[in-house]
Amino acid sequence: MRPDGVGTAIRAGVTWAVALMVVACGSADTAPPALGQATSTVGTTTAAPPVTSTTAPPGDTTGTSLDGGRVEHPSGFEFDYPEGWVEAGATIATEFAAGAECAAAKIVDFEPPTDTGQGQAGFVLHSVVQVCAVPVDDETLDEFMAAVYPETISSFEVTEIGGRQAYRIVDGLGELAFAQNDSYRFQLVTTVVADPELEAIRIEQVDGILETLSFG
Repeated sequence: MRPDGVGTAIRAGVTWAVALMVVACGSADTAPPALGQATSTVGTTTAAPPVTSTTAPPGDTTGTSLDGGRVEHPSGFEFDYPEGWVEAGATIATEFAAGAECAAAKIVDFEPPTDTGQGQAGFVLHSVVQVCAVPVDDETLDEFMAAVYPETISSFEVTEIGGRQAYRIVDGLGELAFAQNDSYRFQLVTTVVADPELEAIRIEQVDGILETLSFG
């Protein structure tokens, strides 16, 4: 658990379903997102390919050692991820991500075949930590949040993540947070959708990743 209070475990109460987050954060009258709302993923933009096996790779289902790799983004954010996870680009579709530079770490525990001929991708069991960055404008983080969530800003917890002040909201399927340094504004999105026997491990792994997160 993270000592700054950000370590509240992410609870995934829905399994065997697509559960990605739609985050509307581009207009001043946008309400806080329903973090479990279904949406589609967007294509990865980094060299690391998505995991396509229907079972978790050996060695990634126990323990939380973050010896899988490290994301170091030019905007200044960085984090470690466990063995069995892979680095990717934008993975969770949000309005903020559409105009941002994104990096993610993810693990896919189940993905249906793509050649089913049914015209639908089906459900995916995966866990994701995604950070997106955009250059700052003249707004402080407080001003940005007040403009984007003028009626519902009280739904966010004001805390510290990655060494920076952050606004954070959590529900049963993941978390959404915003932070800012001198040059960039960041959006953090996480989700855990896993089989019940892997759920606790994935939650702990996501918490472990967030413990290493820094916004520079």
